[in-house]
Amino acid sequence: MYYDSESGRYFSNIDDAREVAGEKGFEVIEYKKVASTDDHEQCIEGLKWLVSQGIDAFFQPAISCFDWNRCDVKGIYEFYYDECWM
Repeated sequence: MYYDSESGRYFSNIDDAREVAGEKGFEVIEYKKVASTDDHEQCIEGLKWLVSQGIDAFFQPAISCFDWNRCDVKGIYEFYYDECWM
């Protein structure tokens, strides 16, 4: 999950993730529809989409909705846990 811009891809290490995936034989499922002004709800929507695609792991990107001082990060992870592991 990342903001689809040069800096968004850079700070989310998407190129590194793709490289490792190629080396290790797994698929990176990308969600790049968050806006630069991302918020809690946009990240929940992104996680819903990723879960619907069958993800079994999630990399926390460098976007605002995962900033503990700005957003309800605990709520995002509770949603992910409830959707994927319960």
